[in-house]
Amino acid sequence: MDAYRALFTDRRFLIFWTGFTVSVTGDAMTRVALTWLVLSETNSPEAVGLLNFLLMAPIVIGGLMAGWLLDRYDRATVLIIDAVLRAVAISSIPAANVFGVLTLEHVYVVAALHGFLMMIPLAGVPTILPSIVPADRLGSANALETFGYMSSGMIGAPVAGMLIDIVGPPGVLWIDAGSFLLFAFLVSRAGIPKRAPILAGEVKPEKSAGYGEVVRLLVRNPILVTTTLMFMGFNLGLGAMMVWLPIHAQGLSGGDAGLYGQFLGVIAVGQLIAAAGVGMLASSAPYGLMICLSQIATGLFLLPIAAVSVVPVMFASFFVQGLFHSPLTILAQTLRMRIIPPELRGRSFALLRMMMQSTGPIGGLACGFLIPQIGLGPAIIASGLLMTIPALGGLLVGPLRRARPNLLQTASSAR
Repeated sequence: MDAYRALFTDRRFLIFWTGFTVSVTGDAMTRVALTWLVLSETNSPEAVGLLNFLLMAPIVIGGLMAGWLLDRYDRATVLIIDAVLRAVAISSIPAANVFGVLTLEHVYVVAALHGFLMMIPLAGVPTILPSIVPADRLGSANALETFGYMSSGMIGAPVAGMLIDIVGPPGVLWIDAGSFLLFAFLVSRAGIPKRAPILAGEVKPEKSAGYGEVVRLLVRNPILVTTTLMFMGFNLGLGAMMVWLPIHAQGLSGGDAGLYGQFLGVIAVGQLIAAAGVGMLASSAPYGLMICLSQIATGLFLLPIAAVSVVPVMFASFFVQGLFHSPLTILAQTLRMRIIPPELRGRSFALLRMMMQSTGPIGGLACGFLIPQIGLGPAIIASGLLMTIPALGGLLVGPLRRARPNLLQTASSAR
């Protein structure tokens, strides 16, 4: 608790974390609103799958751009510009709806732009944290980052589900646009250390020029390679889940946007509870082993939902799934921060998160087209197995299984 207390009395961290949490809460509301907008207008699993694909697939291109920007220019400025751009894009949907010109194609274009820019905050937040948080508090800071994501789901998704019945899906998007603008303002006030831009013609170390050294670091480190492959498999299953979950909620007795939001919210409650405990783990704990076991359990606890449509049982299953899901990002991110040197973190986190997130849209798109062919139950089972099986392989990798933060050092300090 002392580490958390110290972080919340740190002005820079508190302002930055508050802005980030507000922004991702708006994101959670937007995902529910866009999904329900497309589902209610089309009643098509394929259309929902395509939406999820467009929300996530552009990170393959945007991720490379994000890493380059974050390592080349002042990182706070990059986050501010990104937030303003996304506020404008998201607000265009409710604005078009007000004037009666909103189309499905418009929604898809905004989803693709949102996905293209998504990697900037995904990579930017963990890139900035080590510059404002002491090394001995990084584990707790990472837990609070995940806490922000999870609390956003716990609050944003259920609230969005309720508001959709009142103001409609487009109306909910005004809130996300406002959250981006608030994030931009708070980042500007957080006092994040400035990073001077690399000017044209300026002589810099060769390693700052591109992704070559980043790739060499990643492929030579078994912990980075294995966790990346594990999470790529996990996100295949998670992408599928983001398609079958609203369809399943709609098909239940009394199912509506509110129930869909509540399902997402109870997952976030489980994640939030687990995040609070994980942040207090000692650095001598077996992080690698816990990552593998948590991922296995996360997938397994989805399987009962394929056979049971009793809402209380589904709530319980989603809650436990959330409990095991939460430690994955916290523990793995702490290991990565110990391995990756500061001068490579922007590109490294961008490349890693790009690779891991890139499989989600594939899983979602495939699930959207498979549900009409194989049914909802088999699609749920497939998504759970996609999460579980890669982690079984991870247990066989000794360096990961034994990984503890206190035994790791950055590549630069190892030279």
